[in-house]
Amino acid sequence: MISEQIKRYLWLIDFVSSRGPVSKEEIDNAWNTTAYASEPTGLPRETFNRYRKAIKSTFDIDICCNRSSKKYYIKAQNEHKEDYQWLTIMLSLVRSVRESDDLEKRVAFETVPSGLTYLPLITSAMKTQTMLLIEHQSFHRTEPHSFYIQPYGLKQFKKRWYVVGYSDEYNEVRTFALDRISKCENTSEKWLLPIDFDIHTYFKPYVGVFRTCQPECIRLRATTQAANFLRSLPLHYTQQEIESDAEKGYSIFQYNVAPTLEFIQELRTFGADVRVISPRSLVDTMRSDLEKALIEYNEKNE
Repeated sequence: MISEQIKRYLWLIDFVSSRGPVSKEEIDNAWNTTAYASEPTGLPRETFNRYRKAIKSTFDIDICCNRSSKKYYIKAQNEHKEDYQWLTIMLSLVRSVRESDDLEKRVAFETVPSGLTYLPLITSAMKTQTMLLIEHQSFHRTEPHSFYIQPYGLKQFKKRWYVVGYSDEYNEVRTFALDRISKCENTSEKWLLPIDFDIHTYFKPYVGVFRTCQPECIRLRATTQAANFLRSLPLHYTQQEIESDAEKGYSIFQYNVAPTLEFIQELRTFGADVRVISPRSLVDTMRSDLEKALIEYNEKNE
C-alpha cells in the first residue's frame, strides 16, 4: 500500500505536471477539492515547500517557480525527457487507481520478481559510493557466491531490476539481476565512480542489459503487419525504415545495435513475420536456432 504522505506527493506531481505552469492559488483551489484538505484553506505555504523538498529527495523531480509569473512547473532534464514523462504518467496512474476501489479491479500492473527489497540499499550505496557485499546465485552455478561490488547504476528490463557495478572478483564491470541476490550488505569501504559513467550511454548500443558483443549494422525484412508493430514500438532507438513496398507487403528496417541474445529473443517473438537479411552471421544464428527448435518439436511428436 502507498502511504498517505506519498499519495499527497503524487497528487502534487500529477496536478503540476498535467496543468502547469500553475499558480499557488490554483494549487490551493484544487487541493481544497481533495480528501487531503481538512479545511478549505488551501495547502499551507510551509507544507507546500516541505512537499516540494520531499518530492525532490524521493523522486528527483523539481517543482520550480517562475519568479516573473509566480507560477509553478516541473523541471525535466532534456536528455531524459522520455523517462521523466513515463514516470509522471505512471505516478498519476498509480494514484488514480489506488484512490478508486472500482479502478483497482480494472487496472492490472505487471508484477516484478523478488529483489525489490534491496533497491533502497543499493541506491543508498550509489549515493554514498560505498561498497556492497552481495551473495549472488547465478543460473550457471550450483551454489551462491559472495563478493564485493561498486554499484554504478540500476536498470530495469522485462520485469527485472539489475545492478551494474565493478567487481574485484571479476576485475570488470558486470550486471547482476536483483532477484538472483540472496543477501546484500552496505559496507563502509569507499570507491570512486568513473567521471564518464552514464547508465544511458553504457547501454545505448544494446537491447537489454548484457553487453556481450559489439554493435553492427543489422537489416530486417518485415511483413506489413510486423512493420506496423515496429513503427509503433521500435526495437531500438537507431531503427530506420529504409524501404517499403505496399504492393509486395514488406518493409526493410535497419539498426545499429549489438546482436545480443536479448535482441535475438525480441526478433523471435515475430516468428515468420520478421526475417534477418544481414549480417550473414546473424542470419546463420537465426537459422541454426530455428533448425534446433524444429528438431525438438519433431522428436517430441514422434
